[in-house]
Amino acid sequence: MSEEPPYSFRRTQSTMPAYGECEYWDERYTREPAAFDWYQGYSGLQAILLHVFPQDANLLQVGVGSSRLQEDMVRAGWRRIVNIDYSQVVIKHMAALHQAMPELEYRVADARHMPEFPDACFEGVLDKGTLDATLCGERSVPHATAMVAECFRVLKPGHPFVLITYGDPSSRLPYLGGEGLDWEVVVYALTKQEMVEALDAEPVVRPLIKGPYPAHNVDCMDALSGLEGMHFVYVCRRRGGGGAGAAARAGSEELQAGAAQAEARADAELVRAGQPLSPGVPAAAGDDGDTGASTDPELPEARPEEAEAGGAMEVEGEGGRQPGSATEGQ
Repeated sequence: MSEEPPYSFRRTQSTMPAYGECEYWDERYTREPAAFDWYQGYSGLQAILLHVFPQDANLLQVGVGSSRLQEDMVRAGWRRIVNIDYSQVVIKHMAALHQAMPELEYRVADARHMPEFPDACFEGVLDKGTLDATLCGERSVPHATAMVAECFRVLKPGHPFVLITYGDPSSRLPYLGGEGLDWEVVVYALTKQEMVEALDAEPVVRPLIKGPYPAHNVDCMDALSGLEGMHFVYVCRRRGGGGAGAAARAGSEELQAGAAQAEARADAELVRAGQPLSPGVPAAAGDDGDTGASTDPELPEARPEEAEAGGAMEVEGEGGRQPGSATEGQ
């Protein structure tokens, strides 16, 4: 069995608005300054964030946009989060909004090229929808590849890059396997809020977290790619400095691999048959009982393929409101 999933970029061609242009997002944030979180809010992600990010870690969030995730993280105990976006409009707005929270720093920066940050300077990097937004723009493949490479560069060895996306393993793992990148990757699957609500359960069921599933298990990744109604969280730990902790994690994941593969296949069959998913770990509820999930239409399904000569990718899914900038998308 190969070490990495044999996924590749599929190229299609279509037209899309200028999601890769900073001017587009400056205008949008001027028009729509209200806070907005894509996919899942803090309450839906709390269990994973607490598991992978120590609260005293120096964290970087790329493409912050108008998200309140970092605010909720500070209220929960995290002490240092640097937030970047290449829209000066939204950075000015968020810096003013959180001026009384010294744990949060805001900078104008482009996640695809971050010369203002030296190598191996952060103990965690977080992306919630930014790679997805990048994949909706022109020249998506080189831009997405550059973004992931920069996240790898600024991350200390042994520490995690957390990618939160609607993209299943067949569409996102190719970007994590780029030249010079050496990750230990596990994948979590989270039910979308509309899927949870469709279960019509009493009391209200919180989003279910399933995983971790080892990314090197091709059969397991294929099974996950057959699931619908899910968000995916890729925890990518940079190799080279994990020591005994990394070895222990690897051993634990190896023991879990067989069960994870069987569970993922079973879930894929349930989805195909129109049946509810098997039980997972409920995500934590917020203080207000909210799951933190967005009710706005999601990003269109954008596969990691783009005709270099022709511009944007073909997309699938609902229309309506789109994500933020190529360095936003939160």
